[in-house]
Amino acid sequence: MWPRRPNALSHAPPVAQAVAAAALTTALRACEAAAAEAERRRVAVSTKLRACEDDNAAMCALRDEWELERRFLRRALQDERRVSVQRAAFEDECVHTREAHLALAIQLDELYALSVSVCADATGCAIDAIEDEHS
Repeated sequence: MWPRRPNALSHAPPVAQAVAAAALTTALRACEAAAAEAERRRVAVSTKLRACEDDNAAMCALRDEWELERRFLRRALQDERRVSVQRAAFEDECVHTREAHLALAIQLDELYALSVSVCADATGCAIDAIEDEHS
């Protein structure tokens, strides 16, 4: 053991030494309590920091998910616009096709009427020819 160095208490009466020792013990306990409180606060801050890091990671994941959803919706909107343009073109084509079919139907009716007329004329001519032969 190390030799003791003389200090102010080494020459003090034993009661003063006891009071000083009690004061030092109380101060030591207060320091230990303060150190324990500091450790408790450090653990609490560390826990909060981990929670903040977890929240930050969750927010980053949500941001990434939102970005993916936004890109998906943007592509869907572009696809919808493309489909809308295609549908309009298809509807225009349908209108043109209907108009063309109507024009063809009119021409077909005219051709049918003409063929009926030609057949009637031909039949009339044949009848006239037969009547002329028999007369």
